[in-house]
Amino acid sequence: MKTTNEVRSIVAGYGAAYALMLLAYVFAFVIKGGAGESVTRLPYYSALALVIYFTFVWGRLRGFPFLSEDGHLVLSHIIRNLTMSAIVWIALIFVSAPALPWISSVFE
Repeated sequence: MKTTNEVRSIVAGYGAAYALMLLAYVFAFVIKGGAGESVTRLPYYSALALVIYFTFVWGRLRGFPFLSEDGHLVLSHIIRNLTMSAIVWIALIFVSAPALPWISSVFE
């Protein structure tokens, strides 16, 4: 089924965002002397872009596409998808934060 494959790709996208968050934690907190500001921010921004993209895909599957049938932007759907992206982003931060002590112990 097409929907099952899309759901799997959405879950895989959120998993990739989780892995990027862990990489960002390594750059930000584990590397002695710091990895540099731009190198530290790059995984965060990449994870955020993945979350936004896959939340818009999820919104399209749930009946909230950001484009209407005639090609016009639907502002209410865009706001809804961005709100869900913010909720998923906050949840991703809470889910990935407990891994920080484990990451620190691995890289010591």
